[in-house]
Amino acid sequence: MIGRATETIRKWTETARAAQVPGLPMVLDMLEWAYGRAIQGMPGLDGAEELAASYAARYATTDEAVATLIAWQSGKAGVAGFVTGCGGAIALPLAYWGCYKWLQNYKFRIDFSAWFFITPMVMVFLIAILTVSYQSIKAALMNPIKSLRSE
Repeated sequence: MIGRATETIRKWTETARAAQVPGLPMVLDMLEWAYGRAIQGMPGLDGAEELAASYAARYATTDEAVATLIAWQSGKAGVAGFVTGCGGAIALPLAYWGCYKWLQNYKFRIDFSAWFFITPMVMVFLIAILTVSYQSIKAALMNPIKSLRSE
């Protein structure tokens, strides 16, 4: 199944390369490299095929293996999001303080508040939540048979 997906992606990239768009070949090379790393794995990390095989070997049914794999990967994504949020919570006051100190060196100063930092952060958060929610609902409502036929 992964082999067919790889072939489909290679066909798409060949078609895109034929379009002669400036800069596109470099972007496609980077995406192909990232896709290859995801499938084959990186040092210390399993690729998609090894990960699927290890979960299939550990569980009696495919459904149980898939459910456990999804739960584990979702948990990892949640932890990564939490750590990123903590980093933002630490960086926000430091950025405010740094900007405040930097602006003190100028003769003509402007006053700014924390809202200059909080507003964009909230907007990015809302856009992320809306995007993830839309994609999750779209995936949940999609017919899996239709998806399997196209691969």
